[in-house]
Amino acid sequence: MKFTQLKLNNEELQKKLNSPSNKITINSVKKLIEEMNQIIEAYNNAIISNNNIVKNQKQEQINCKNLLWDYIVNELKVDLEDYLNFTNGKQKAKDSIGQQISTLKKKIQDNKTNIETIEDSLTSVVPTVTEINNILTKFDFKGFHLKENENQKGTYLILRDDGTNASSTLSEGEYNFITFLYFYYLVYGSQEKTGISANKVVVIDDPISSLDSNVLFIVSTLVKNLINDCKNNDNGIKQAFVLTHNVYFHKEITFLGSRKQFSKEEALFGIVRKKDNVSTFHIYDTNPIESTYQLMWRELISDKISTVTSFNTMRRILEYYFKIIGDMDYEKCINEFDGTDKIVCKALVSGINDGSHFISDDFVIAFDEENIENYKRIFRLVFYKLGHIQHYNMMMGVPTP
Repeated sequence: MKFTQLKLNNEELQKKLNSPSNKITINSVKKLIEEMNQIIEAYNNAIISNNNIVKNQKQEQINCKNLLWDYIVNELKVDLEDYLNFTNGKQKAKDSIGQQISTLKKKIQDNKTNIETIEDSLTSVVPTVTEINNILTKFDFKGFHLKENENQKGTYLILRDDGTNASSTLSEGEYNFITFLYFYYLVYGSQEKTGISANKVVVIDDPISSLDSNVLFIVSTLVKNLINDCKNNDNGIKQAFVLTHNVYFHKEITFLGSRKQFSKEEALFGIVRKKDNVSTFHIYDTNPIESTYQLMWRELISDKISTVTSFNTMRRILEYYFKIIGDMDYEKCINEFDGTDKIVCKALVSGINDGSHFISDDFVIAFDEENIENYKRIFRLVFYKLGHIQHYNMMMGVPTP
């Protein structure tokens, strides 16, 4: 359309050339020329811009990247705002938790300082000396007492009532007793700082060796305190192992009161027996030891007992039951037997009179498996003929018909 006017003007001029006398009208093309100039100028500007870009590639690349990121940011503005809100929230939560952690760390450090302050007093010798002396006074023990050593802090002196040093004159029983007392309070304290609150497994091996009856009672009471604390999960005592040969001591520490017993979850009872130089550990559901007398019966029932021990156990049972408890003339039962049975019965009964520690004549007493069963048979008949078969059946666990 823009070039149509030029064509029309050109046709009019041709007509004029052909007929000069004719009058023609030529329309202006100024507007068209202005438009063409604008187009040319635009192309020239584009060429100049392109040339500038080629001349300044590095700067133009930077400008291009900036423009690109402006576009991307503008397109993702909503998503970026959501992300910033999310991360700012997380950071605030993180800062809050960090502040709480710092506060708790300070509390922990303060508590540790308090614990160390308390432990300073508990690990001192003075509280231990005081507690041990209180125990000795409570049980009216006057053999010795403790006193802090003023010349050497952290140690103590063992003194007699007259004030003399008893460390070199302690008897074996007193030495064992003071050692146990120190151990007892060590369980509830510590030789080192930060050791008091630690969990403990307490092992006590026959603490009443060489002790008189009064001290034995004191030790039994203290051991029972340890066991009760273990039972109640107090003072960090998680387990307690007590080993002993003394039946009285065993009864004292396991007695909970009339008709009360440890449950299977609370305690494990066992007896260590040695036969043919081999030790075995036998586990029981309930306390197997009630008295020395009952223990002898349990040993007699066990198939782990040796033949020699079995014979001595039968003699001791007859002596204790008929002579000591019953005050009976058990020798008359010998005449109730005939033949070989009478010889076996006499061996059992005469062994009581002669004492349990002599070496029997091998011609009279043969300790083999076959003969020991014969002795057990006569042992039962002694109870039967003396009218005490019910006691035998009860102790041997024989069902009553």
